[in-house]
This record gives sequence, structure tokens and C-alpha cells, in this order.
Amino acid sequence: MTRLSVIATLAAAFAVSRAIELTFELPDNANQCFYEEIKSGEDVLFEFQVVTGGQYDVDLTVEDPHGKILYKGQKKQYDSINFKTDSPGEYKACFSNEFSTFSHKVVYMDWQIGDGNSLHSGPKGAAAVAAHAQATSTLDTLATSIGDKLRVVDDYQTHHRLREATGRKRAEELNERVLIWSLGQTAIVVVIGVPSSLVLLGQAVEIRRILRGGGGRRKEVRSSSSLDLMGFHTRSPVFPFEISPPSPQSISHPRPIDYCRPEIDN
Repeated sequence: MTRLSVIATLAAAFAVSRAIELTFELPDNANQCFYEEIKSGEDVLFEFQVVTGGQYDVDLTVEDPHGKILYKGQKKQYDSINFKTDSPGEYKACFSNEFSTFSHKVVYMDWQIGDGNSLHSGPKGAAAVAAHAQATSTLDTLATSIGDKLRVVDDYQTHHRLREATGRKRAEELNERVLIWSLGQTAIVVVIGVPSSLVLLGQAVEIRRILRGGGGRRKEVRSSSSLDLMGFHTRSPVFPFEISPPSPQSISHPRPIDYCRPEIDN
């Protein structure tokens, strides 16, 4: 019986407050609104966070049933809003991604309504306590404490999952950018390296061919230079005509002087 009372008290603790958690996709140039019926005098906690997309920011406007703006934030990555309802009716929360022209966002929102810290707040809490009057004050306090801690643990787990998803998305985007940059660098190296290698290869082949046939060329150069020095078949850049060798008849031989014959005086 005691175990059943504890379970019922825990159920009553969770029934006091209700929460709406939603993860949705917000396209570019889009505006999306959510509505919730809330009674007067309720404590409301509204949290949101941009999980992925663009610069991880979004616009948010929260209004009461009469159109009064309770919160307005522009280009917010995450935020938490606390307020107490003054009048019953339909409250509205609108997310806007109109400033983004090409990137869509994934947004998480958590709308908690009611005070979950007390089992006696509201008619549901009073009815639950009256239905389970057998539960002692110690069990009541223990159940309340357990319920509060479970809600805190659930909230921590939710935010941890959101941070993990955001970090994973950032890592994937960084990996994609590094891959694209590396491919670009590889293409540049190939475009520059292949022609340079071909030019160097052609020069190496030419040098090898010259070294292999260098002996015959040196002989031809030596013979042609000797003919030029002797005056045969010489073609000068200044005189663009051939110079023929002189004939033997045109060469005048000087008279030899006989130094051995004595001179006779007359």
C-alpha cells in the first residue's frame, strides 16, 4: 500500500505541470507560430535553441491573447523566458527566419506550464493529495523532492543532447570545408606541377641527346674553324660574299739578295 501511495504521489507531482517539447525545421524566409491555451495565474517557462543551420540564430516573438508582446528577440541562438499569465486564453510564440535567404534552421522549443514544485498548487494537486491521504508527510516530501530532481535530470539530458547535436553538426560542416579546400589545393598542385614536369623532362632529353652526339659536332666545328683561319670559304657577316683564295700568278715574289757576292768598285 505504501509503494502504491508513493507511485501515485509521483504521478500527481508530474500531473501538476505539463511541458511541450518540440524540435522542428524552419525553412528560409519562413515564419512559424505555435499556440497554447493557458489559464490565468500560471507560471510559464519558455526555452528555445537553434540546433543547426546558418549562423544558429532566429527571431522570436511571444504574445498574450490580447496581442501584447511579452518577449521579442532578434537573431538569438538560445534564450529562456519566464512569465506569469495575467489572463486566460491562447498564447502565441512565433519564430521567424525571414532574414535568412538560403539557410534553413532546426529549432528546439520547450514550453513548460504550471508550477511543478508543489503538489498542492491547483485543483489537480489538491485532488491528488485528497485521494491519497494515507501517504504521510515524509512520503509526500520525498515524492516532491524526487519529482523535482527527475525534472532537473530530464532538463539536463535534453540540453546535453542539444549541445551534442550542435557540436556534431559544426564538426561535419568543418570537415566538409576542409575536404573542399584540400581538393582545391590538390588541383592547383596538379595543374602547376604537370606542365613543369613536362618542361623539365624535355630539357633533360635534349641535354642527353646533345651529350650522346657531341663528338662529331666538335670535329665539324674544329675543321670549319681551321678553314676559316686559312681564308677558304669564309663568309663574314659584314661582307656577305665568299672570299676566293689568291692565284699563284698574282703573288709577287721578292728578289733574293745575295749577301755572299762582293761588290766591285768601278
